[in-house]
Amino acid sequence: MSKERHAESLCRLCLTKTKDKVPIFGKEESNVINLLMLIELDIDPDQERDAIVCFDCIVTLEGFFQFKEQCHENDEYLKTLPSKASVDSTAIDEPRMQCDFLDSEEEGLVEDYYGLEESTLKREAPGGRSKKKGAKRLRSAVLDPDEVERDCVKFKIRKCPSDGPTLADLQILRDSYPDYFYFEKGSRSLYFTLVYYGERFNSATYSERYTYYKCIYRRKHNCKALVVARNDYSQFERRYEHSHGELEERSGLEEYSPRQALPEVFRICRQILAQKTAQRRNASVERKKMKLELSRGEESWELGEEEDGLRNEGSGDVLSKVLHKSGILEGEDDDGEDED
Repeated sequence: MSKERHAESLCRLCLTKTKDKVPIFGKEESNVINLLMLIELDIDPDQERDAIVCFDCIVTLEGFFQFKEQCHENDEYLKTLPSKASVDSTAIDEPRMQCDFLDSEEEGLVEDYYGLEESTLKREAPGGRSKKKGAKRLRSAVLDPDEVERDCVKFKIRKCPSDGPTLADLQILRDSYPDYFYFEKGSRSLYFTLVYYGERFNSATYSERYTYYKCIYRRKHNCKALVVARNDYSQFERRYEHSHGELEERSGLEEYSPRQALPEVFRICRQILAQKTAQRRNASVERKKMKLELSRGEESWELGEEEDGLRNEGSGDVLSKVLHKSGILEGEDDDGEDED
């Protein structure tokens, strides 16, 4: 095999040979390039037109992007707190902020929870510590997908077409499902845990066609095992081995059949992907605004009649396909195997 041919099958980031690949300059080019910008990597399309990245690197970059967003959100929140000098001495023992994503491994948390409704359910923190009054959940700002899409029309930000089934095509409740998977949820849990051949996975990362469930002991035992479920739950792929042996199962969890749990799982998936799409497209709008400002110097600028007409024309758009997502976590065609 020639050196050029061999390089074509290697992931451009980790240099491992893989069949689960995503072309950098393919149909999802803009989405992959946005992720590569996080690591300040510039790849010349003329020199490396066939460059690819693997599933694992895409998942890593997506996780890094979410972590970066959370860090900025935390920073903005901390800036709203009163300075130490302004705090009354009687408030020294006030409770410190606790973040929900540091909770128990088995709580079934969803890693990216953009815009989900606040729950009135209270949970107990690990170690028997009760949650302090006034503790706040930190989360990304919630965007209105319709408003974001109107801005995209206004600034001529085009949609990337999606080949293959959409989320709406996949999320149709079937009459029956295989008996090798079901769901569990505790009385105080907000999200479901997937039980696949007796192994438990949660902390789901969603994309347009796939949901990635990670081992519930991913932090405690640094376990890399995960299950990739097609969003119609007709296909599953188990990846990596557990880093731990059999562990004692939690008690008090209620079992749910796929038909019982999937309507809620589908709802959460749609809501998260709508926000992800809105966040991504809103970033494109902000970049377009910045370019316009830079090109016109310090002078204020207004949109021309053509742009205003486009906005008025698109104002009634209900964004029926707002859940369209890149599928950048997919990698292969619609299997086949191809996404939080």
